[in-house]
Amino acid sequence: MACPFDPAGSFIEARVTASAPVEARLVCADDARRWVDAFTRGHALPETPALARATARPGAPVTLRAERPSCPVVLATRLEGGPGARAEIRQTVTTGADLRDRTPQLVDCP
Repeated sequence: MACPFDPAGSFIEARVTASAPVEARLVCADDARRWVDAFTRGHALPETPALARATARPGAPVTLRAERPSCPVVLATRLEGGPGARAEIRQTVTTGADLRDRTPQLVDCP
């Protein structure tokens, strides 16, 4: 998961590239917290709505975009495949607040 981003009422856009299939979702930070809580307790992950969702595959990056989200947004990625599966994942996130400088950066907590 990558940080809660505050889109400042405009948009959030994430581009994900991966060396193996990876499911990417933009979700509200409160839903992401429920996932982390369930995961750390060994429970099944709860169903939560995604603001945007897509699967990145080798050579086929995806761009997810959520317009005017009403919550801080987290980019969550999940590697598809069984035990031992590995992937190199690159994520770039741009928010409406970044319009002054449209050069996206690798994901970092603001």
